[in-house]
Amino acid sequence: MIARIYRSWSFGSTVRFCHRKSIAGRPLASSILSEDPKGPSEETIIREFWRVSDAREAVRPAVRISIYIRYSESLTEERWLLVAERVRNEMDFENCPWVVYLHNNKDGRPGQHLQLVLSRVTFDGKLVSDREDRYRLMKVIRALERDLDLAPVD
Repeated sequence: MIARIYRSWSFGSTVRFCHRKSIAGRPLASSILSEDPKGPSEETIIREFWRVSDAREAVRPAVRISIYIRYSESLTEERWLLVAERVRNEMDFENCPWVVYLHNNKDGRPGQHLQLVLSRVTFDGKLVSDREDRYRLMKVIRALERDLDLAPVD
């Protein structure tokens, strides 16, 4: 697995990018409740992220984590959700607004990848530290590779 973490000021551009490129134009899962069977709209998601993050001033409160697997490997939606859940919990984002999207790989390459969008501000107004987050993310990814029986990426 390969994972990259990006930070941004804008929930709007981050969510719109992920939402519009997602498979079926919908989130795979989200902390944001919706009565729509397709899940919450991108504007509903953006409003919820801003509502929570307004409780605390934060530098680059939007976090996007991209997770790729080898083209020769595949995961079911349930397994992708397991990946998102493990990353959220082990990176200390378990009490933050989040949404996860499944994307097809670019340029017609086979396979899919995950886009996990998170707020660094928790539902109760605390700030998730971004210290050593790349190191922590790599540690989580290596554990997931072992647990899901995926080939490690060096």
